[in-house]
Amino acid sequence: MAAAMIIGTQTGECDPETYFQTYNERGGIQCLGTGYYEHIEALESLGYEDIPIEGSTVDIKDQIEQYTAEGIPVWVNAYIYTGSQWVSHNTIATGIDDNGNIIFNDPWYGEGVTIPDDRIDMDCSKTGCPNGAHNWRVRAYIPPESSP
Repeated sequence: MAAAMIIGTQTGECDPETYFQTYNERGGIQCLGTGYYEHIEALESLGYEDIPIEGSTVDIKDQIEQYTAEGIPVWVNAYIYTGSQWVSHNTIATGIDDNGNIIFNDPWYGEGVTIPDDRIDMDCSKTGCPNGAHNWRVRAYIPPESSP
């Protein structure tokens, strides 16, 4: 799903049949949801350049702001607090608001939604990263026509 959101963010449209054919060939759909690494492989096979975004929270937010200002989609994979529980979630960052919160185009919450830092488990301190999960993972994807 994250990769389809990235393609849609960049182009304004996405051919799900083409994407999911590529994605399913790599075994991406699983009983517990969609596979993180399979999304990366599928996007790379479609010509997207994958750029992991790492560092402190401030560094990551600076990079999110930089990439999104250039129109480059940024995928965030993290545990998000729904108001009643923490759930593993994929979403697309579209910028940073004046208060320093990340703005998302989110498949669940909608477009242009700000999610405060205290509702994103960035370091496993809130959830303990269940089921072998990692800290939040953030990646920028340069579309094929923009790649050097």
